[in-house]
Amino acid sequence: MRPSGGDRSRPCLRRRDRHRPPFNLLSITQRSQMCAVFEALDADPAVQVIVVRTSGEHFSRGSNSEELIDASPDDVAQLAWDLSSPSRCSKPVIAANRGYCFGAAFELSLACDFRIATETTLYALPAQNMGQIPGFICAARLHKLIGIVRMKDMVMRSRVING
Repeated sequence: MRPSGGDRSRPCLRRRDRHRPPFNLLSITQRSQMCAVFEALDADPAVQVIVVRTSGEHFSRGSNSEELIDASPDDVAQLAWDLSSPSRCSKPVIAANRGYCFGAAFELSLACDFRIATETTLYALPAQNMGQIPGFICAARLHKLIGIVRMKDMVMRSRVING
């Protein structure tokens, strides 16, 4: 990941290492790197706005679930911290979503100040389908944005919503 864009006075965050077609799955290592990139961009006075985007048809289908099976409680806490990194930036952070924006990717998007969705964007927290629950911070952010009833419906039923 590195700042890029046509106008160098307004760099954006381009997630080159997230080019993992077809679903741009997030690995634990990538989330840690992403946190460091957000910190660096936030500290750079030349950066005015940060845009999170991916290449390919989908923003991301979320985490690699096989990787999470072996994760320790400390690893999970670190993952939550890493996914919250956009919310700690002093500069505006925009998530440019398209296609699937599921699980951890949806958590990352919720941590941004703004989300831009296309007609193809689908948001979901499918953890319930795998016998898990989404992170508390994610549920709290979602509650703040859409209210308790819709949040419960989405989380408890793994409902997919259109962007």
